[in-house]
Amino acid sequence: MSHSSNHSLAFTLAGVTALVVAFALPSNAAADPIDGSYSGTSSVVPGGTSGTCSKDFKYSAKVVNGGFLYTWDSASHVTIPIKIAADGTVSGEGGASTSNPATASGKLTGRALEIDLKGKQCSRHLSLKKA
Repeated sequence: MSHSSNHSLAFTLAGVTALVVAFALPSNAAADPIDGSYSGTSSVVPGGTSGTCSKDFKYSAKVVNGGFLYTWDSASHVTIPIKIAADGTVSGEGGASTSNPATASGKLTGRALEIDLKGKQCSRHLSLKKA
């Protein structure tokens, strides 16, 4: 093999290696997907009109397909569907009243999920970490 053939072969092999690496790592692969188990606290915060929130408590959520249901009122089986967008933005709306629903807003930053839940009579803050 001539000297120029060696350079051509090395260049070709380098190109093949680069292609293999490009196909092995999809460009849309997330380093830390949103789905998973989160745990932390659900805390009462000022903002409700009647102060009917229960006390602070430990809370766990299993995020599947970028969302989970938060139980707003367990006695009445009222939930708020929470959705986490690909950019980490949190949104949600639900509750017993369609004219004045409870809302959720917040942000997922790294492994920390911070959500504000606001209803007419109660406001809470979820502070969760991904397990």
